[in-house]
Parts: sequence; C-alpha cells; structure tokens
Amino acid sequence: MVGSGRYTGLWQSLRLSYQRFAGFARPDRRYFWLNVLAIVVAVVTNTAMIWLMGLPLSLVQLGDYDALLGVLAVFAVVLLINQAAQFTGGLLGNWLELRFIGRVRNALMTQLFSLSFPVAGKMARGDLLARLSNDVDRVSEIWVQARLMLVSHLLTLGLYVFMLFWIDAGLALVAMATLPLFVLHQRIFSRRKREAAEGFLHSNGELLACEEQGLANLRGTSANNAESPMAGLHRKMFDRAFRWGLRERGLEVGFEVSFILLIYLVGLLVVLFGVREVSSGSMMIGQLVSFLLYLGYLTVPVRGLADLGFQLAGNQPAAERINEVFDATPNVRDASGAMELSVSEGSIELDGVSFAYADGTPVLVDACVYINPGETVALVGPSGSGKSTLAALLLRFHDPLPGVCVSALSASAAAPTTPSTAAHAAASAATHTAASTASSSTHDKPPASVC
Repeated sequence: MVGSGRYTGLWQSLRLSYQRFAGFARPDRRYFWLNVLAIVVAVVTNTAMIWLMGLPLSLVQLGDYDALLGVLAVFAVVLLINQAAQFTGGLLGNWLELRFIGRVRNALMTQLFSLSFPVAGKMARGDLLARLSNDVDRVSEIWVQARLMLVSHLLTLGLYVFMLFWIDAGLALVAMATLPLFVLHQRIFSRRKREAAEGFLHSNGELLACEEQGLANLRGTSANNAESPMAGLHRKMFDRAFRWGLRERGLEVGFEVSFILLIYLVGLLVVLFGVREVSSGSMMIGQLVSFLLYLGYLTVPVRGLADLGFQLAGNQPAAERINEVFDATPNVRDASGAMELSVSEGSIELDGVSFAYADGTPVLVDACVYINPGETVALVGPSGSGKSTLAALLLRFHDPLPGVCVSALSASAAAPTTPSTAAHAAASAATHTAASTASSSTHDKPPASVC
C-alpha cells in the first residue's frame, strides 16, 4: 500500500507538471506532430528492415537465389527512407527542446524581475542559476524528449510484438511471459532514483550558492583571513553533493547492468525453444533469425519505457524546484485603483511610518521624515537602526505596516504603483546635484526634518 501510494503521488505530480508547463510547448504543436510523423516512418521502416534481413536466409534455404537481388534492392530503398526520417526527427526534436528551454528560462527571469527584491533575495543566486540551467534541462527531458520517446517506444513495441506473434505465436508467448520481471525491475529502481535526484538537486543548489557567494566576497575572505574556514565549508558542501550524486549515478549503473542481465536471460530462453522448432522443421532458419532480431531490438522500446519511468522519477523534483519560483509572490502589491506616480519636484514625506520584518521585531516606529526637492540628506545611525529599511521602503521593496503610508510628494501627489516609479521619486529628492541645494527652490522651503 505504501509503494502504491508513492507511485500514485509521482504520477499525480507528473500530471500537474505537464499541465503547468503545457503553455511553453503549445506554440510548437504543429512541429511536434511533424516530428511524430517522422518517428512513425522511422519505426515502420525499421520493422521492415528487420524482416528483410532474415528473408535472404530463408530464400537460400529454399534455393531461390534469383529473388535475392530484388530483396537487397528493396532493403536499400527502405534503408534510405529510414535514415532520412531519423535525421528529420532528430533535428526537429532538438529544435523543439531548445525552444522549450528558451521559453521556460525567459519566463523564470521575467518572474524573478517581477518579484520584489526581498522575495528574490531569499533565493541564493547560485541556486537560482542551477534552477535556470540544470533544472530547466531536466524539465525539457520530461516535456519534450519523454513525449517523443513515448510515441517511439510504444509504436515500436506494438509493431515488434505483432511481428513476433506473426512469425511464431508459441515462441512469442514464451518471451511475453517474462514481461512482469521488467515491470518489477523498473518499480524497484524508480523510487530510489527519485529520492537520490531530490537529494542531489538540493545539495548541488546549495553548493553552487556557496561558490557564488564565495567568489563574490573574495576580498572580504582575504581581509578576515577566512580562507581555511571557507575552503572547509566548501569541501563539506561538496562532499554532501558528491554523496547524493554518486548514489544517483550508482543507481543508473545498477539499473543498466541488471536490465541487460534480464535481457540476456530471456534471449537464452527463447533461443532454446527456437532451435527445437528449427530442428523439427516447423520454423525456417530465416524466420528464427528474424524472430531473434525482433526480440533483440524489442529490448530497445522495453528498456526505453522502463528507463522513461526511471528518468521521470528523477527529473520530477527539478520541475517542483522551478514551480517554487513560479509560485513565489511579491511582498508588495498595488492597491486597486492605484494611480501612477507623477513627479515634478520630488519632495519626500514619511508620516508616522512603522515597519517590522517577519520575526516581528520593530525596525521603524512612528518615523517622520520630510525632504525638500534637490536637498541632500544623510541618514546616520548604528547598525540595525533602520537606515537600509527606510531606503527599501522608499524604493517600495516593502510596504509599511497597515494604517501608515510612505509618500513621494510632488505637484500632483499619487501613490506609487511600482518600485521603479518610487525609485524615481526617491532619486529626484535625494540625488539632485549638491549645487541645487543652494538654489532658490530650496531656499524658499523649510529644511529637511526628521522626527
């Protein structure tokens, strides 16, 4: 029951991910179906080529040498069509994947730009870079590669199984009886793969964040003789990512090796029964060769479908990490009916402003400030006294507590609606040249005041 619940949760999360990312792939639907057509042509011609490879042996066994040249000519034509379809499908698949990646990355950057600085600042830049690159690539494997591979593998599986039963139904039943072993094999590895992928993605994001912050603060590290502690922290974080990465790759190797072992065991079983039928005269040598070729190539879709579930389990955490960014909401939202800020002179007034961060500790309490247009004012005080908070409020990275206001006043005062308009108002008040402080416009007004 627990295992069933895990798989239900996985497929539910995959379904939600497909719905979430559908819009990024929708503009290329016609090219997706063109790629599907190329896959169909490639699979059908592959099926024909395998049959044509066994046919000459049957003709030789029957002594019909005159038909060999015609069979080889047909094989050459089918081969050319097959290669053209595979080239077209491969090129289109890569093109679709790159376009999907570009749209997702652009949407992520747009979302990050739209978030107020405090929200975006909670996410380490190194971790954000990991989400923009590695995680987006993993999601493209779910949304582009997986869908195309699913079409290819299911169509190949269906055609090859049909050919196996058409050649010899009894021998085909022997091969099909082993399918539950492959299903069980995939289920055993998928859950462990998902856990290892989650651990690696998170630890790798933390490692990249540590490296980004370390590179950005090289001067501070050197000034404080902190080289050894920083190197030790980096080794510790790398070791954690290394353990998760090794576990994930170890599972991939174990999956491959054990899958190949199962394939060979099934092949040996089929060869045993097939040789008996050839020796009894109920099957021709060419038919047995074609049967074994279909069975051998059948491992490609069977292995692909098993690996598809395996990879989906490992890549789903990347989709969840990207959705964390998409689901983040800005700290500041415009009130309904808010007017665009119009700045002519750019005076600033804070009247009874209070503010506290998430922990509830008050930073500003009933603060009052008035700054004239063109006036230069320095805010001086100890660390934690609210200087940076006051600047952040002026830029509207935060809203003050309910019941108070931050206003950038002008000839036509209005509530700022975006950080950019608020920043423009603050710049107009605080960064006019020092010369303007001596101008007549300032002399006619009372000096700046702080309460």
